[in-house]
Amino acid sequence: MFSPVQTQYEKWPYPSVPRIAKVPREHLWQLHLNWIRARCGLKPLTTQPDIWIAGCGTFEPYIFSIANPQANILATDISTTSLTFAKKRLNWHGIKQTELRQINLTQFDQFPNKSFDFIECYGVLMCLPNPLETLKHLASKLKPEGILRLMVYPHYGRQRIFQIQKLAKLLGLNFQNPKHPALLKHILQKLPKNHPLSYAFFSYWDSRNLPGIVDGFLHASDRGFTGIELCSMIDQAGLSPRFCFHRPWGQPTLMAQKLSS
Repeated sequence: MFSPVQTQYEKWPYPSVPRIAKVPREHLWQLHLNWIRARCGLKPLTTQPDIWIAGCGTFEPYIFSIANPQANILATDISTTSLTFAKKRLNWHGIKQTELRQINLTQFDQFPNKSFDFIECYGVLMCLPNPLETLKHLASKLKPEGILRLMVYPHYGRQRIFQIQKLAKLLGLNFQNPKHPALLKHILQKLPKNHPLSYAFFSYWDSRNLPGIVDGFLHASDRGFTGIELCSMIDQAGLSPRFCFHRPWGQPTLMAQKLSS
């Protein structure tokens, strides 16, 4: 039986990007592994890098393959539908060096039997029942001087999104009904344009398509992390922060203390 999160992404593969969409390599320099290593104060790799995209969705296998054409890339996801979309995209663009595999990040015996120079875990941990345990197991798959790039939703910066999620639940809207994403959009269109929930919805990039509305506002499992919670998880997983982007209101003083300690 599928978990709610897997059921969601089987029905609504994400992100919704046309298969023929093309991104020039020079636009993806921030995803090149040696650029990332330089930002972390590490020397460039002189060997063929191993990269794991843990929770790849439909699009990341393509952009990482374009940004790192010499890398061995493993892209995994819980959703077979998303992997099918990703495979068709790779085939369309003639990309052959990337392996796709279904892996549930809560089933640690499914993890690859190798170590990686770089692990991408972007927008994934907040969907999991025990993010700390998954983070620990991901960390164990890093090579010496390996890098794990992590993105989670901010607890405070996402409050309007959470309010819309609560509103949707009160209205009985969910991802399982194919009519509900469009219905939620229609309801929010009735609000004044300067209403905070209207602004939060329509300024959200993914509100432009139905899979994006599901991922942002009708998600089966979503949460945010404070800076303190994230730093605690990083510590417990045996990781050290090396380079960080954060919003000014996301507890910057505490984050600065953590990064300088």
